[in-house]
Amino acid sequence: MLRLALIGLGSAAGLGLVVVWHMSQIDKETSMLIGFAAKEICSCLYVEERTLEACRADLPAEARAIHLRVPKDEEAVEARVNWQVKRLARYSEGSGCTLE
Repeated sequence: MLRLALIGLGSAAGLGLVVVWHMSQIDKETSMLIGFAAKEICSCLYVEERTLEACRADLPAEARAIHLRVPKDEEAVEARVNWQVKRLARYSEGSGCTLE
């Protein structure tokens, strides 16, 4: 009986590690996608001088759910998902847009 309990505990711990690893991979992929969206929209707005609606239409389908904010007082684009993961791309003359 003790052996079965130990096996169950070991299995639960192993499953927990797999879940934690998987979540960290999702966070990395989400961060990359959000960074891509921020950079692409920033370049589209400030380098190509297109509208936000036109720029958003160029994003791949999986990036269209990302919340985008364009601050009025600076040339930048903030991209977020669920208010947790945030990336900012800022435009500067001569360099274009870069992620911060």
